[in-house]
Amino acid sequence: AVHPEDERYQGFIGKKARIPLTDIWIPILADPAVEKDFGTGALKVTPAHDPTDYEIGLRHGLEPVSVIDLEGRMVGERVPEALRGLERFQARKKAVELFREAGHLLQEEDYTIQMATCSRCGTPLEYAIFPQWWLAMKPLAEKVIQGLERDEIAFVPERWKRVNLDWLRNVKDWNISRQLWWGHQIPAWYCQDCGAVNVPPPERYLEDPKACQACGSPNLKRDEDVFDTWFSSALWPLSTLGWPEATEDLKAFYPGDVLVTGYDILFLWVSRMEVSGYHFLGERPFKTVLLHGLVLDEKGQKMSKSKGNVIDPLEMVERYGADALRFALTYLATGGQDIRLDLRWLEMARNFANKLYNAARFVLMSREGFQAKTEAPTLADRFMQSRLSRGVAEITRLYEALDLAQAAREIYELVWSEFCDWYLEASKPALKAGNAFTLRTLEETLATLLKLLHPIMPFLTSELYQALTGKEELALEAWPQPKAMDEEAEARFEALKQAVTAVRALKAEAGLPLAQEVRVYLEGEATPVAENQEVFRFLARAELLPERPSRALVKAMPKVTVRMPLEGLLDVEEWRRRQEKRLQELLALAERSQKKLSAPGFREKAPKEVVEAEEERLQENLAQIERIREALSQIG
Repeated sequence: AVHPEDERYQGFIGKKARIPLTDIWIPILADPAVEKDFGTGALKVTPAHDPTDYEIGLRHGLEPVSVIDLEGRMVGERVPEALRGLERFQARKKAVELFREAGHLLQEEDYTIQMATCSRCGTPLEYAIFPQWWLAMKPLAEKVIQGLERDEIAFVPERWKRVNLDWLRNVKDWNISRQLWWGHQIPAWYCQDCGAVNVPPPERYLEDPKACQACGSPNLKRDEDVFDTWFSSALWPLSTLGWPEATEDLKAFYPGDVLVTGYDILFLWVSRMEVSGYHFLGERPFKTVLLHGLVLDEKGQKMSKSKGNVIDPLEMVERYGADALRFALTYLATGGQDIRLDLRWLEMARNFANKLYNAARFVLMSREGFQAKTEAPTLADRFMQSRLSRGVAEITRLYEALDLAQAAREIYELVWSEFCDWYLEASKPALKAGNAFTLRTLEETLATLLKLLHPIMPFLTSELYQALTGKEELALEAWPQPKAMDEEAEARFEALKQAVTAVRALKAEAGLPLAQEVRVYLEGEATPVAENQEVFRFLARAELLPERPSRALVKAMPKVTVRMPLEGLLDVEEWRRRQEKRLQELLALAERSQKKLSAPGFREKAPKEVVEAEEERLQENLAQIERIREALSQIG
């Protein structure tokens, strides 16, 4: 066959060509599937051994003649006698020798082709035609399409619904038989006398036929093929519940609630389960489909043994813990996107688990020997209760929307920042004073956080919950419900947080240790700080000044501005000299980065990650330059 627009062969279309080394003549066809720029532009069409050739054969009415048997040997009258019986690779070499001897070989050259190979051993595969079982998909798919158009199945993310519909609308018949040792053997028996195919009726599906339904002969042989794995898997929502029997489980649990799987098997599995459900029971097999991405290596490549980039989950569990692996994967699974599993994310998740463990340990230790002297809510208690209620409402909403990644991120922020970094620290003065309300708030907050995190980190949360409450089954506890919000407490505590943050930033700017006691003056929303000086003093290691200092480092925050004089803390002139020296070093580094980035060809030739690293380095240096200049101007 040649391309109909290939001018080189226009005069040959409709004529005949001889099969080399034989006396058999075949027609020369014109077909647009031929790639005229590949090789000679003339394609030897073998309908029985190539998918493209098979399609060409259908369009032109060609008989698919097999010339390779299932043992990979050349057979049939269209094979030259000298090649018959030879293994395919031997036949190729022999054919070249025969061409050369006959003077037909003009040129030899290497070229690249697409070739199907065995996924396990890499052996080149040959397509072949022999009897198979097929399933007509069009009428089956129509029922699913109607159901999806009625929004009977929800997809998360929603974009996959359109992808699913497109596949169903363009579905082709499905070859459901396989020549494998393992699988559900096809329930078909062939009569060895009359050739009839015998299949048990649905009402007696477990009974093997004893005699041919057509001629009565007992001489039956069962088909040796098995069903395609995905054909068997397509029955999963039904067969696991006892179908085709009308079991109580089937009545109670069909259709399923949520199916969770990877987007890569949407067509192989999900769509075919939909087909089975609508065909056999006339109903959707599940209410919602949650499709997640694939786990890739840190460079975004698919994991494979040949590449040596496979991350063994059991090794990760051993190194980081099962909960850390679960949390990292959930945290990264945003919007059904693929996950680049850098081990640093597992370290993050392990650190998070350690943070939670240490927080629980602090709460448990706070109960030991605690003597209640007072019971009144502090600003920090009110803040945590309100922030927790807000978190419960939002995290519950995210769970119900199946946005597990964002739920994990919200929990992370609530546990790490709000509970551990702020409330735990702010509670220490009240605990020392014997405030029973604060201890109870700590316990109740921790219990609620463990419940919120339990679906993602079940092992650690169960252990800590039992230690906290004495109850063994956290999974059986009631899900937390949001309570009333205290926006006033949240706003007032936010002002306190900003004041503490500003003091810590000023200490860092001045090169002072965080534990250094300092004096500061506050402007803006200073009342919450003034009314909670003990907590402020404990968190910031700072005392409030009654009057504004004339010279001071200044840190402005949205709610408060903090001024910290340096006199009495350090040698101001020596500090100024260090800052000016550091400023000159940073200016030189920034100039060097700017020259490198503006150099001809650097951005085009350098690896992307190198360019990005240089840009990031420049921005960090420029930010430091701005901070030092601002600090110097404040001191005067």
